[in-house]
Amino acid sequence: MKASDLCLDCGLCCNGTLWPGVFVEESKHHLFKWVEKREVNFGFVMHESEGCEQLDNCNLCRIYENRPSKCKEYTCGVLEEVKRNDISFEYAKLLIKDLKNNPQDKSLIERFKNC
Repeated sequence: MKASDLCLDCGLCCNGTLWPGVFVEESKHHLFKWVEKREVNFGFVMHESEGCEQLDNCNLCRIYENRPSKCKEYTCGVLEEVKRNDISFEYAKLLIKDLKNNPQDKSLIERFKNC
């Protein structure tokens, strides 16, 4: 298993658990229905309380190859820990399960956010 395979098991960065929205450059606006938007620098922030509308039932991004640049750039803290060999792949999967079961757990959220 590759560390990036965790993303297929997770989707927490896209489902609204970690972030209430994402910066979307204007060239990607056509990919989203806008619930609310406010201008930020040179683009917009998509606010979606239910998470990204492009995330399917299996936590896979329907527009992965054409996703916004902020989505391409982001790696969560748990993924970074696995890449550094600080935690095992199996332990990371347990953390994902824990946060899915307890989506209000602030310490877990901060660990995933990688701020």
